[in-house]
Amino acid sequence: MMNEARLVVLETERLILREVAEDDWRELQIIHSHPEVTRYWEPRRTTEQTREWLREAIRANREVPRHSYDFVIIRKADQALIGQIGFGNAECRHHGELDFGYALAREYWGRGYMTEALRTVLGFGFTELGVHRIWAECDPANRASARVVEKTAMQREAHVRQIRTYSGVDGDWHDSLLYAILDEEWQAQQT
Repeated sequence: MMNEARLVVLETERLILREVAEDDWRELQIIHSHPEVTRYWEPRRTTEQTREWLREAIRANREVPRHSYDFVIIRKADQALIGQIGFGNAECRHHGELDFGYALAREYWGRGYMTEALRTVLGFGFTELGVHRIWAECDPANRASARVVEKTAMQREAHVRQIRTYSGVDGDWHDSLLYAILDEEWQAQQT
C-alpha cells in the first residue's frame, strides 16, 4: 500500500479524476446541496458546510500514511466539474479494506460517467493501493446508485435493517444495502 502523500490524477476515456482543491467549492456546493442528488444522504446546505468538508478532504488527502482519497470528476470534453468520488477509511484501510461514496451533478445522470469513474477508482484501489476488499453502502430505494455498483461487478452482500450511518439523512434509522468486491474478483474481470 502507498504511504506517501502525493497528488493523484486518474484518467478514463471521457474523464479526469483529480484530487479536490479549495477552488472546487462552488461546483461542489451546487452538487452537494441539490435535493435530488442528496435525497439519500445529508446535504451540505451551506457554503460553509461545503468548504469545511473540502478543507477536511484536502487535509486527509495530505496525511501520511494516507487513508483516504477524494477526487472531483472532470469531463474532458469541456473541463466541467460534474461530480465527486472518494474512498478510504482509516480503520478499514489498516485492515486492507476501503469504502467509497460519490455524487454526480443531476444533469449528468444516466450517461455512464459514474460507472466509468467508479471502475477507475476500484482499479486504483486494487492495483496501486493493494487493498483486498472495497465496499459501499446504498439506500435500498436508491436503485440508480445500486445499478452503478452492480455494473462494476460488486456483489450485494447484505440488506442491513434499521441502522444509523454517515449516509443516513438527519440521523434517522434506515435500511442499507451493502455491496463489495474483492481483489481477486477485480483481477478476474481484467483478463
